[in-house]
Order: sequence, then C-alpha cells, then structure tokens
Amino acid sequence: MRFERLMFEITFQFATAWNEGDFLTLENCLAEQVEYESPLVSPLAPEYPDNRIVGKSNLMAYFRKAFLRKPGIVLDTASIQTTKELREIQLQSHLVGLDKVLLASLILNEYGKLVSLKINYADKY
Repeated sequence: MRFERLMFEITFQFATAWNEGDFLTLENCLAEQVEYESPLVSPLAPEYPDNRIVGKSNLMAYFRKAFLRKPGIVLDTASIQTTKELREIQLQSHLVGLDKVLLASLILNEYGKLVSLKINYADKY
C-alpha cells in the first residue's frame, strides 16, 4: 500500500507542477536520463522526428516550449487515476483545454524520479 500512495503523490505533484508552470518542481521529478515519448513532440519540436526526447535538460526545454505555446492546457487533477503493473504506472486524466484524455505510462527509479514517461491521447473523456 505504501508504494501506491507514493505513486499517487508523485503523479499528483507532477500534474500540479505542470498546471502551475512550476518548472523547478517538474525538473525535480525527473531522472537525469529520463525518456519521454508523445505524438505531440515532433509538431512542436521538429528536431525530434521520432517523437522521443532523452535527457532532463532536453525534456525541460520542450516542456517550457509546450507550456508557453499552450498555457491553458492543464490536467484535471481531480480526475487522475493510477494503476500499477510491475514497475510501470498507468495514469489517466482529463486534459482540459484539449478536451482529450491523457493516457500515460510512467516508470520511477528507486529514488522516486521519472525515468520513462510515454504519453498518448484519447478523443473523449
């Protein structure tokens, strides 16, 4: 039960930091060699044609760019649902501003830092 509580706290902290544009907290949630995948990467950052970003500094630069371009897109923290399968956490939340569902797969390291974050989107909540 302890891990489930920690898992929810970390995902909630990350979502809240995104919503508030708190880049310091976002950065503190990430491992140095974090891997991020999303179908929205290359349209905003064509230097990543495979929709994959590796490394905390690269990902933070992308997050800043994404946040500044679409500041009204926030996660509905009240709708966050998490489940765990082995080391992988599945997160689902309403993405306000796009009226989509964010579907994320997260992996944490032994220090509670995100080492992998894979994002997809569904059309309806």
